[in-house]
Amino acid sequence: MYKEHIIIGYGAWAKKIINFLIKNKLFKKIIVVRQKKQFIIYPNYKLINKKELKKIYSRNSTGHICSDNKTHYKYFKLFTKLKKKFIIEKPLINSKNDLKKISKIKNKKKILVNYIDLFNSNLIKIKKILNKNKKKIIKIQIIYTSKNQKYKKKSLLINEWLDHPLSIILYLFNKFPKFKLIKFERSYIKKKNLYETVELEYKLKNITINILISNKIKKQRLIIVKINSKKYFFNLNNHKNKNSKSSFFNLYKNLMKFNKSKFVFDFSFHKKIFNEKIKLNKKIN
Repeated sequence: MYKEHIIIGYGAWAKKIINFLIKNKLFKKIIVVRQKKQFIIYPNYKLINKKELKKIYSRNSTGHICSDNKTHYKYFKLFTKLKKKFIIEKPLINSKNDLKKISKIKNKKKILVNYIDLFNSNLIKIKKILNKNKKKIIKIQIIYTSKNQKYKKKSLLINEWLDHPLSIILYLFNKFPKFKLIKFERSYIKKKNLYETVELEYKLKNITINILISNKIKKQRLIIVKINSKKYFFNLNNHKNKNSKSSFFNLYKNLMKFNKSKFVFDFSFHKKIFNEKIKLNKKIN
């Protein structure tokens, strides 16, 4: 068990993280920082003032930035300056302005961004299958869909979802081949809710990768690997498998072994993902 952990934000995702941390007793103390107040949530609830928070910041605590995307740069800069080991939720880069500002920050050698499916044990199985079949024709489908997700603004679906499949491609193949836009649909229902469907295709020598993201199709978070006539199905919604740790557990394991982790990438990894989303936005808008 580690000593102190700071959670920035207190939305639905932050609460999910907190519940996991408390259940698994990974930290002796968990502190939540919101815009207008901060408090210790575990082991016992207690409001704290800004002076107390400064003391916590100065100690050897770890952190997890789960706040609104617009605040990511602010806390990224703070935690980097304090030389803390921390996790930041994707996307790390929200705009070209963010890119410029983050590029100027010193001591940002390695960054642990929570592309949650990189910590899914299924990804190790996929990598093993690909390594065993290097010379064969391989087709990979990466599917992220959910009818429950509703948006008001254009391209929010791309900006918030595309990081997941792109991080998987970059992790597995170390690069992005040129993509082909297969399909793009945008529609409104009752002039309020915006629905988008995007299908992309990437081609390597013997590998074809298709990405489908949509908030118009029933919920799926799936990778299908096809080699000849054989298909392998990997359901990424199953964050906990029978013989493996949960994605959250693997994420926090990488936080603790920060300097030795294979998933704590340098800034260029995240920059490539941002630039890939910019290319797609130019094609569809």
